[in-house]
Amino acid sequence: MAYVRQRGEIWYIGYRGASGGRTEKASKAQSKTEARRLAADLERQAERQRLGLEALPTDSTQTLAELCSWWLASRCPPASLKREQSRLTVHVIEAALGALPLRAVSAGGLDDRFRRMEPEGASPACVNRIRGTLRTVFNRGRTGA
Repeated sequence: MAYVRQRGEIWYIGYRGASGGRTEKASKAQSKTEARRLAADLERQAERQRLGLEALPTDSTQTLAELCSWWLASRCPPASLKREQSRLTVHVIEAALGALPLRAVSAGGLDDRFRRMEPEGASPACVNRIRGTLRTVFNRGRTGA
């Protein structure tokens, strides 16, 4: 259920967001009634997004392989480029994991891939290095830095 509260001159609206968690935002509403309407509208929009009737603001068609390729081309330190390119190409970009859209990549899916790498011949150090590199790739992709 959406709610509103006032702190000073600002009306804050709270609602259950598209991910299902509670979200609270400052609004430019001038009255309690206006703030309630905004909160109700945002909660209805989030419900439509949760039900798949409306696109999420984070929906992207980019795949994990494309994100890794972008990072290698524009953000990877030159000293480690060749090594990272080789490692990511073999274990992520050319693997089935690389073809997944970013919205479908989950911690469980990554963990499954990491567990399959050791029987395929990757050392534990290689698995940990890829885990760290993917974390960096996601963080740089999220911030665009």
